[in-house]
This record gives sequence, C-alpha cells and structure tokens, in this order.
Amino acid sequence: RIRRGALDEMTTRSWRRAASAVMGPISRYWGGASDVIAHARSPSVGAYAPWAAPRARRFFEVPNLSDLCEKTFSSSKTVQHSPEDLFAVVADVDRYREFVPFCAGSRVLRRTSHSRFVAELEIGFRLFNERYVSDVSLVPGESVTAKAVRTPGGLFERLVSTWRFERGAHPRECVVKFDIDFRVGSVLHAQAVRLFFEEVSRMQINAFEARCDEIY
Repeated sequence: RIRRGALDEMTTRSWRRAASAVMGPISRYWGGASDVIAHARSPSVGAYAPWAAPRARRFFEVPNLSDLCEKTFSSSKTVQHSPEDLFAVVADVDRYREFVPFCAGSRVLRRTSHSRFVAELEIGFRLFNERYVSDVSLVPGESVTAKAVRTPGGLFERLVSTWRFERGAHPRECVVKFDIDFRVGSVLHAQAVRLFFEEVSRMQINAFEARCDEIY
C-alpha cells in the first residue's frame, strides 16, 4: 500500500505539472509560472502546500495626505541680459506689484543688512488670496532667496523661492533658474495652491525678462 504522505507528494507533483502546462500561456501576466502555481490549491491535500502560499497584491494604494500638501516647481531659461541686470530686477521687491503675475501687493518692511531684508507680498489667483511675510537673502549677481515666515493661521507651512543667475556664452547672456518649494497645512487648499504655483513657475521668468527689456 502507498502511504498517505507519499500519495500526497505524488498528487502534488502531478498537480504542479498540470498547472504549469495549462496556465503557462497566462503566467506572463502574473509575473511568471511560479506565481500562477503559487496560487493553485492542491485538491488531494486540501490545504495550501508551503510552496503555494499566495502572494499579497495591492490593486489600490491609499494616498499619503502629507505628499498632497507639498510640491516643488522648477523652470529655467537663457535670456539676453546680464546676471547683474536680472539680479537687480528680482531684488527690487517693492516694484513686484507693477509687473509680477498674480502679485496684488509688495513692499519691503525693513532691511536688516545690505544683503538681507524682510518683505510682505500679497498674491491672488482665482478665489485664492494670501498675504505673507518673507525673509529675503541676496548674493549680488548670483541669487535671491525668499523664505516665508510661518505665522499662526497662515496658509503656508513652508514657502521658499530661489532665483539663481549664471553667466551665459557672452556678457549680455544669462541662464536664469527659478525654483519654488511649498507646503500647506490644509489638504483642502493644496490643489488650488498647486495650480497657482505651477502657473507662476511657467510665467515668472518671462515676466522678469520683459521687465529687463523695459529697463535696459
């Protein structure tokens, strides 16, 4: 007589061979024949064999709400103005309201040194409107960085915009790079802010280039 254990082993081997033959053409959709066989159930043993443990598959992922609240946008362009000209226009925050897209108000509140000052900006986009204060740092001819000061009840938990100016192929050419990184505290506001800064990132360099065209 054949022992029950030996019979189970023989049946299991036969089942695996049959599963491989029948399901082989389909197995490529499941990541290989071993995956398909691993999902097969042995009829003789009546339970999953050790090799037949099903693999967990995730068809839906729960979004990370924290990721929805933050984003970074970057843009760059080569313009026909010197780095010094672009720097001067970007550093002149008091005049932003005259030409910067979506800027409803701008003013320097106080200067703490020749390369640092505090400024207030008001931005508006569709139904979205926000006023905030930034700490602005200057590296003459090279960069302008503005970091929003977080305030209780304010929209932004983090808002950093950075301008960098690199000399081009000739003295009157400049490679301008603009980055804006933000995080908001509310998922409800996240999508509106994303749309706003995506538009700002796309239009900002063109606006400052046009301003340089007017002045220089």
